[in-house]
Amino acid sequence: MVQQAVFVTRGEQFFDKSFPIYVNRVAESFHLGVHSHDFYEICYVGEGSGFHFIGGQCFPVRKGDVTFIPIGVSHVFRPESPTAKTKLIVYNCLFTQEAVSHMQNILPWEPGSGMLDSMNGDSWLRHREERDEFERIFSFLHQAFSAKKPGWQLIVYGGMLQLNGLLFHTARPMSNPASLPALSAGNEPFDQALVMMERDFAHPLTASMVASAIKVSERHLSRLIKARTGMTFVGLLQHLRIREACFLLRETTFKVSDIASRAGYQDMKFFNRLFKSKTGVTPRQYRDSTC
Repeated sequence: MVQQAVFVTRGEQFFDKSFPIYVNRVAESFHLGVHSHDFYEICYVGEGSGFHFIGGQCFPVRKGDVTFIPIGVSHVFRPESPTAKTKLIVYNCLFTQEAVSHMQNILPWEPGSGMLDSMNGDSWLRHREERDEFERIFSFLHQAFSAKKPGWQLIVYGGMLQLNGLLFHTARPMSNPASLPALSAGNEPFDQALVMMERDFAHPLTASMVASAIKVSERHLSRLIKARTGMTFVGLLQHLRIREACFLLRETTFKVSDIASRAGYQDMKFFNRLFKSKTGVTPRQYRDSTC
């Protein structure tokens, strides 16, 4: 079975040598692949809705959702669809073990008090705010980190301590099971279909298989996909596969034939022809242009 590549994002891409915390605000897209980190991360959905693929599971997310992601847990955010008009905006607070040690020194930390108890293993946490309490903290953190006015480091540490007080006393710990609960009953059929296609696009996949899995007719599935994305089933599947191929061409040195296989294509002639029809260039030209 072909597996999607999971890349490790290194902290050196974000952290200044003098400060072990990094805060940003990004519009999520379909360009970034599934990845893990060598640092801790707390994410907050500030606007829009979409999906969070994390630790072998997938959850619909919307404004107000907060997730703590420990070191080594793979994840990626996705908008509702490739053509979604409303952006999925996520605040990310990244920090290292050094930052945790500094917070221990700022305030006495008792066993069972929160964040430090969640730092080991692959358990992650998720929570949904009630009254914009996390939005205020993340906006505050992002503003302080971006402006970097005198004393900003202490302000950021203060915000981190507030996050601990809110999140780690209320969030629900999750582990790393193989199943995807988002495929269970109670979710919208399109959401279930997209989860399955995101997860299995590298394998042989047909509209009939997906329709059967989510218990709708193939015709109804096609209508749902067309209404939400403007694409046919095959068009959406090709979009997901070519998106993965583009990511691998940019971020790895894999052979083009290996990339085609990882994206779900064994016929290189067909892959090259499809890739050029979708991007306007061949896979090798695409790689050369992004180097």
